[in-house]
Amino acid sequence: MKNHAPGVFLFGLVTMVSMTLLYGADVGKSWIEVSGSTAKEYEVPIRAVQTEEPKTALTFNASWPEDGIREILDALNSGGMKAAFFVAEEWAGSHPEELREMAESGHELGILGDGQKTKEELTEEKERLEELAGKEIGLYRSEEEICSRETIRAAGDCGLRTVGWSLDSLDWKEYGADAIIRQISENLESGSIILCRTDGGHTAEALAGMDKMLAARGFETVTLSGLLGGGEGYIDRDGTWIPA
Repeated sequence: MKNHAPGVFLFGLVTMVSMTLLYGADVGKSWIEVSGSTAKEYEVPIRAVQTEEPKTALTFNASWPEDGIREILDALNSGGMKAAFFVAEEWAGSHPEELREMAESGHELGILGDGQKTKEELTEEKERLEELAGKEIGLYRSEEEICSRETIRAAGDCGLRTVGWSLDSLDWKEYGADAIIRQISENLESGSIILCRTDGGHTAEALAGMDKMLAARGFETVTLSGLLGGGEGYIDRDGTWIPA
């Protein structure tokens, strides 16, 4: 099992330092018009959605060639759960059947890369992924979550929304299915975007219990697009999408 510790170690500190270095002190803010008034929008990944409704979105990062994607897809389909899969280009090339199955089953797809992508690179990756999946791609994620302003702008120019996460399942730690469910339950909020990984050793096993836990708490699992909505809004400093 791969060690994801560098991606979460001192996450808060690393995030703040990286945002300052990449975005500058103003975190790439701009003024936008929202329903007749002005608001600050920041060029950062969307990490959560401001909502009073008990809704959450389940997302997966797929990058390692050998993983539990088959078991994960079976568990999601059995529970009627929809998710967003952010896939690395190499992973997509080695899993064409699973990629098309995701698309045909109603799961959303996005590009998984690093935080320094050009418009040309994203355009090429988007076209290749859409050809493999037979479905339009509208999402982008940096595996480290931090993206430069230039990458976020480039993604937007390609029709991609840059999305991070607010709740890490920590499934890479291999503590077991119960630990994954507990981690999500204890940190869940309305509008949370949950991060899981297709190479988590207990992730597929945890999905059934996760579904029951969310239902017991009155939470609905929706697609990212369903959580974000299609109307007006803006991104706050901490990455929260604020619907108009």
